[in-house]
Amino acid sequence: TKLSTREVAEVTAQMVQIVAATSRTTDLIGSDGDARLLLLLSDTDADGAKIALDDRARLIGDYTFTAGNERLRLTPTIGFALAFAELTADELIEQAHIAAEHSALHLDLQTNQFVPEMIAEATATRSSKRKSWLQRWRDHPPWD
Repeated sequence: TKLSTREVAEVTAQMVQIVAATSRTTDLIGSDGDARLLLLLSDTDADGAKIALDDRARLIGDYTFTAGNERLRLTPTIGFALAFAELTADELIEQAHIAAEHSALHLDLQTNQFVPEMIAEATATRSSKRKSWLQRWRDHPPWD
């Protein structure tokens, strides 16, 4: 189902309500402008983040969203990265995006933590998405 900008905003608002209801006062919820939620889970290690994000994924997966006159079920793909002092906010967000892309590419319904090996896969995938369908067809003809 293709959603309008208004419908995406409706679904995003419902998702924020679900996430906010299960968040601590020290957690921050934001958006990257692409209808993807960003969460900053303070004072949380990798195991704690995975548990918290898996719980939220189950809540989102069990919820029936409404957008306009449609009722929708969503399957979230979730990735996360650990914040280290040497990372900028943009680098941290990029790592989390790469981990989420990894989940989506592998149809992985589990939360994935960023690992550097995911970078090559993300680079290749992003590169192929930028090519036109004709260029992709030329690079990999169907008869090969």
